[in-house]
Amino acid sequence: MKRYYYLAGKLLAVVITALLMYETADTGVLLIRILVLGCLFSLQQLLELVNKGKYVKWCSLCNVAVLTVAFFIGLSETFAIGTVVGIELIDTFVNGTQFYKIEMAYLLLLWFVYRPGMIVMMFTIILVIMLLLLRFADERWQALWNADLEQKIKFQQLENKLQGMTEYAKTVESTAVMEERNRFASRIHDQLGHSISGSIILLEATALSLEKDPESAKKNVILVTENLRRGVDDIRMALRQERPLRDRVGTNEIKKELERFRVTYEKDAVLETEGDLRKISILVWRCISDNLKEALTNMLKHSSGNCFTIKIICLNKIIRVEYHDNGTSLEEIRPGIGLSSIEERTAACNGTTIFTGGPTGFRIVTIFY
Repeated sequence: MKRYYYLAGKLLAVVITALLMYETADTGVLLIRILVLGCLFSLQQLLELVNKGKYVKWCSLCNVAVLTVAFFIGLSETFAIGTVVGIELIDTFVNGTQFYKIEMAYLLLLWFVYRPGMIVMMFTIILVIMLLLLRFADERWQALWNADLEQKIKFQQLENKLQGMTEYAKTVESTAVMEERNRFASRIHDQLGHSISGSIILLEATALSLEKDPESAKKNVILVTENLRRGVDDIRMALRQERPLRDRVGTNEIKKELERFRVTYEKDAVLETEGDLRKISILVWRCISDNLKEALTNMLKHSSGNCFTIKIICLNKIIRVEYHDNGTSLEEIRPGIGLSSIEERTAACNGTTIFTGGPTGFRIVTIFY
């Protein structure tokens, strides 16, 4: 962008110089001077476009050539051109606050040496202010663009990291499930396989000795019956031991939902429990989980809070579940679709719902009987 506003400044300086010299200089000579300066400006732009800004020295040589032509014509007359070209040269090699210091020194030196007229000085000051403002705006834009690019790169890195962690978690979960299935299959095979295999052998022997030795066949039938009964008992015991506890399944599902909410939206999410959670039925656990998702969504839409808490209390005959976010809330609450769904879902499980709001936050209390 720099080359464009510097080109505009130089062309404007040439126009100002030509207008001020029109009455005092020969028209042909003035036209030649303008053409020479215009050719140098065009050559510089061509070099920058072709080389994409890599060959700074050739562009700087063009600016030096322009300054030489300006000195040859008389810098007191071409003061605006010399000022603009000087600013561009300084900007090429100096960055930061040093640019403004050196530029000020350069302008003061030109003014003391050549003492331009009031009109030339006035137009030059306007040009300098315009260029410096454009340069400052360009620096701010570049800084914002770089900051935005850096934020996008960081966001992409975090997104890739999160995706990698999600895939890793899925892989670990899938591996754990496969290992659990293999372990259970091995246990059933070891405990039940031998019983069934032995029972088949005894039944085959019984079939052969049924007519010749009925007493032996009868004993074999009794052995097979006992053997199969022990096998069934082993299966029941294995299933009873392998079946996860109902309360553990429910709390694990809630913890998983809270962790997902915490990672995705960077808000605290806490689970508090009290009492014997084994009293909670599967139907109520499903209702608690669905209500939790609705309460989290409600917090994201309508609350400014940064912490969500779900508290499950099991008493003798009732189960109390409280969903609370710490954002400020109005006293008057008008349930929408989400809150109405919580009421209907809780009522289907023989429960009641209470909504309360205030300066300490918004609460949804469900009580199951």
